[in-house]
Amino acid sequence: MNEEKNNSLNKLAIRTMFFCLVVTIFLSTTFLVVFPATASNMFSKLGAESLSARYAKASYEKSGEFNDLVNTFTRSVQAEEYGMVKKFGKELLDNENFDSFVEFQDNNQPQYVYRVWVEGNYIIALNEIDGLDVAIGSLEIVGTSGYGDISPIKYIADSLSKQISENEEFEYDYNVIDRAYEEVYKNLLRDGEDTNLVIVEAFSMAETFKQDELSTKWLERYSSAKK
Repeated sequence: MNEEKNNSLNKLAIRTMFFCLVVTIFLSTTFLVVFPATASNMFSKLGAESLSARYAKASYEKSGEFNDLVNTFTRSVQAEEYGMVKKFGKELLDNENFDSFVEFQDNNQPQYVYRVWVEGNYIIALNEIDGLDVAIGSLEIVGTSGYGDISPIKYIADSLSKQISENEEFEYDYNVIDRAYEEVYKNLLRDGEDTNLVIVEAFSMAETFKQDELSTKWLERYSSAKK
């Protein structure tokens, strides 16, 4: 009799646990669907960046709000989800609120810094997905104005450097990057703006990639600019 009673209690306990598990899964799933922004923040704090990016995307697709677009792009960059960085980076750069958002960034930095960060990560994604030529070509789309302490080109160069470190046989043409620096340099000269920053960066990148002739070219320009 006691054995039958124990079996009944065990079955009841198992059913109760199963019911609680089902309810927990249901409530969790409902929470994630109804509150994707909260879920994104939660997963980010847990270090699950890819999940964070995907729920940020769900939040943006649900709301359509500009702030959710910014958050989706940021989470995608943190997760290195290049497909999402490419998609939402282009949307962010094309958004009518982007310029005013950049202008009012309260980071005690010149306003072009955030813009360059967005442009830079966007073209890193292009480099990863579509290749170096497409990434460099995108500079005509995103623009090269507001040249700051770093440029979008440096983001590509750093991305290329990473690819080379991961694969020593990786083939590339550094002249593609140097031509981009040349374009920025000529535009700055045309507009009568300071060229020192682009010269220093172009020289530094040429040195990093062991391009001796190009290093000499930029060093001579730097010397000429100082006279």
